[in-house]
Amino acid sequence: MKGVGNRPNTSSMARPLSATAPRVSINKPATRLSLDRNAPWRRTADRVRGNARYPIPSSDASEMLQQRRHRSPPTVVGLLAFTATLEVSIMSILDKMTMLALGICSVSSITGCSDHAPVESDASTGEVGIALQLPGGTSIQSAGYSITGPGKFARTGTIDVSASTKLTAIISGIPVGKDYQIALTATTTDGSTSCAGAATFDVLPGKIAAAVVAMTCHEAPRTGSVLVDGRLNICPTIDAIGATPAEVQVGGSIALSSSAHDSDTGPSPLSVGWTSSAGSFSDPTARNPTFSCTTPGSVTLQLTVTDGDPAASCVATSTVQVTCSPAPRTPGTYVAGDFHNHTTCSDGSISMEKLVKKAADRVDTPWGLDWFVQAGHGGNGNRNCQLVEDASLSTPAYPFVAGLGPNTTWENSGITPKGDVSGTSPNRNMWRWQSVQEFQYPLIEYLNAFKNLPLFLGLETVAPGHEHTSVSIVTGQIPAALDTRQLPAGPPYTALGNGNALAQWEYCFDRGDTDTSRGAGNNWDCSVPGSLNAADPSWNATAQKLIPAGGGGSGLKGHNKTLEALKWMAAFHPDASYYVPAHLERAGQFNPDGNNGFNIEHLRDFNNASPRIAFGFETQPGHGASAERGEYRRNRNTINGVPTDSVGGTTYGGTGVYGGLIGGVWDALLGEGRNWWFFASSDWHNRGSFGPDDRRTTQDFFPGEYQRNYTLVRSGGNKPKPQTIVDGLRSGNNFTSSGQIIDRLSFVVCSNRADAIVAELVANAAISNTAIDASGCATMGEKLVVPLGSDVIVGIAVRDPAGANFSPYSFPNPSLLQVGITQPINMPVLDHIDLIRGLVTGYKTPGATGYAGEWPRNTSWLHADGTTADLSVVPDAAKNTSAAVVRTFNGNGATPWSAVLSQFDGSTFLMMTFRIPAVSASQYVRLRGTNMPPAVPFETDASGNPLPDLFTNATDPTMLRIPCTVAHSASSQFDGCPDHMATAAGADNPIAGQRAVSFDVAAWADLWFYSNPIYIEVVGSTVVAGVK
Repeated sequence: MKGVGNRPNTSSMARPLSATAPRVSINKPATRLSLDRNAPWRRTADRVRGNARYPIPSSDASEMLQQRRHRSPPTVVGLLAFTATLEVSIMSILDKMTMLALGICSVSSITGCSDHAPVESDASTGEVGIALQLPGGTSIQSAGYSITGPGKFARTGTIDVSASTKLTAIISGIPVGKDYQIALTATTTDGSTSCAGAATFDVLPGKIAAAVVAMTCHEAPRTGSVLVDGRLNICPTIDAIGATPAEVQVGGSIALSSSAHDSDTGPSPLSVGWTSSAGSFSDPTARNPTFSCTTPGSVTLQLTVTDGDPAASCVATSTVQVTCSPAPRTPGTYVAGDFHNHTTCSDGSISMEKLVKKAADRVDTPWGLDWFVQAGHGGNGNRNCQLVEDASLSTPAYPFVAGLGPNTTWENSGITPKGDVSGTSPNRNMWRWQSVQEFQYPLIEYLNAFKNLPLFLGLETVAPGHEHTSVSIVTGQIPAALDTRQLPAGPPYTALGNGNALAQWEYCFDRGDTDTSRGAGNNWDCSVPGSLNAADPSWNATAQKLIPAGGGGSGLKGHNKTLEALKWMAAFHPDASYYVPAHLERAGQFNPDGNNGFNIEHLRDFNNASPRIAFGFETQPGHGASAERGEYRRNRNTINGVPTDSVGGTTYGGTGVYGGLIGGVWDALLGEGRNWWFFASSDWHNRGSFGPDDRRTTQDFFPGEYQRNYTLVRSGGNKPKPQTIVDGLRSGNNFTSSGQIIDRLSFVVCSNRADAIVAELVANAAISNTAIDASGCATMGEKLVVPLGSDVIVGIAVRDPAGANFSPYSFPNPSLLQVGITQPINMPVLDHIDLIRGLVTGYKTPGATGYAGEWPRNTSWLHADGTTADLSVVPDAAKNTSAAVVRTFNGNGATPWSAVLSQFDGSTFLMMTFRIPAVSASQYVRLRGTNMPPAVPFETDASGNPLPDLFTNATDPTMLRIPCTVAHSASSQFDGCPDHMATAAGADNPIAGQRAVSFDVAAWADLWFYSNPIYIEVVGSTVVAGVK
């Protein structure tokens, strides 16, 4: 079919036209759009909807007719063909006329429908053909049609013209008849113009009807009018705003006042609102509320007044500045304590009662601590540590029972372990959660009250993905009512408080606790708010906790569980918890497929996840008297089948390489500005070759005997509570000391003060054993913010206790004898103090270069001859090369200290200052000190740095190098080199065959203290983000 050979009628109503009539176009002055009647027709899928379809080209029609010639004679039908030519003028009345032409052609032969081109149908129906060309610049995506006719005939449809400039279609299935009506509608896509028109036609047998549809198009108006109704509103005015007083301490209140007016009292009554940069209001919508200071500093208070007018320009605002001064801090003192030790409830050797007595008693054991946290391993154990060894340890509520003791199993003492069965009777294991909740907490609470000592319960958790960590949650422990409670005259003791939070955490997150009972009646759920929990592949539905599978990836999955443990603490006990990785170098580097050590990135992960909980490490481990100091040694571990050293291979002056090497891991963390503090512990288990009451040891020291944490605890002169002790640890205002090389320290940084004033401040603070709370000064764990170019003054005062320390030995220190110094080993003298400084450059971003890095393994760091590599082999992530000693103080060198006598007890304090001029970058300072001068063979290098303890570790006698030559008397093992000291060996060893410094003598000979840092934040330089 080449086209519809019909001439359009110029009338508004179509009438039949001759099939041979000439083609016609309707012209209007604007845009001319004409129909090409000879354009081929092609059926296209989805081009016509409803009952419309496109005609086929003549070639296709011929093929179809050839097929039909072999069929029965056709039935005569009527066809309605629509073709359209549109020409549009924009008229002054915004009307457009669009004409649609419809043509009728005769169907007398099956030869197509050119000028004489009928088509065939198999029923007595007809078809309508439509062609619509769109005006230029106007887009019509579709047109709708509606046909009605005789016998209630009705037909509607839609024709898609989105991809065409002409619309052609044949609408079939129309019965032969007269007076049909067709209506067309269309709207442009922008909605600006709509068109409609109608026409009538007849469908005759063998004919194609043609008609002209006159379509009237109405264009939307292009302009409009506005009715302006001006309404006046006088905006409100604030007349006055006041704050009385203008300065209060944090925790105090300020009375606010305001007055405002609205001259036209509308459109709504005045409403007010107060906002502030910090603090809170009693009612922020009141005109005269009370403001409460919550944060120190200047606070901007803003008053906003509105009369309901929506215009932002009609809102009145006014501000006032108030000052929230720091509240006077509760007075505090430095108190000595320990939070990592063991009893027979885990793998220790004595009862809880005996350990408390050894740690805190000041009569039988003169090293009595000021506070003590009893903390055993997580997991399980089969011994009852609440049973005492003898009658000397009896108390009314926990008396000695003949035949029973701390090595008696739980079942043999009449107690049935709960939860999943572990072990076999009568030696079944009790899960640590049960021993904490039901037995150890009530006992520690009782001893706290009975002995009037600051005691509470902690845990050395077996950390998933790592080794061990010191932990506590003090929620519920040691309630205030305990101070006035009347204790029972006999057993049992019923606790006022509880260790439920600590017990639940142990069940949920300790790697050694594989119990799945949910706490056997506690119904614990270990879900962490905001975490995957049950959606985590490691989640165990029965246990309601994460139980990562072993094997490949177990270290990574374990580390993720440890992060969940920290998030749980932060969600439920954010202020009552601490998490301090223990002897973290011992187990080697991190193993992604096992449970070994910690790399620096894991410490960063911990601090990022919970900075108020994961705030430091025990890089100075316990086990100081063991055959390998701290139990750190070469080839101690096996990682993926490869023998692997403890990180660093050994300790350095009793401290792990992470904290003992200047510029190493600790300095890298401090160089970010993190709150990451240095701690020590006893890690008491036993005396090795000796009983617990012997003063000699080849394994451990009792808590407080050798190592101590001195922590500023603000208890106002009252007995410290667990929370105040945790707050003290978190503050970072802590220093550690081994062998009592010092027992007092005041360390500050001040600005805008004379050196002499700072010296006086630190001396007075050290003498009174308190911290300096002075404006313009900061102490350990704090930061001082100063303008660019300021001078800052470092002030230091220490006390090196006179007389003997707690060492049982009195012979000269063998290490110092090498350099001609004769000094009793139990009367050490502080040789020097190093002031160490490093720059702060900001936090590393997880996943970025410089965030993760493993310390070099094995001989890549510690060589076979005992020498070490330098920081050049350490990855950037694990070092801070800006850290260095900037001043060394001693008694008679270029920078000597001054001696000051205490007016209270006559003891001597050593005082020193150091000025840092014109600071230009944020930084930190920290201290270390020792009884070892520089260049002591096998103890210190020429710069005074501690050497590897390889030369005093008895595990390898071929490396022992310091002889002990003073013979002990026949009646004492303490006035000369004791018999248990190791004998040096090796053909090339110059002291082979001699007793060598080792075990406890090695520890008592080599003493160190470490302070925590003070930060200096320079305005305009790096912000020390981790410290307030």
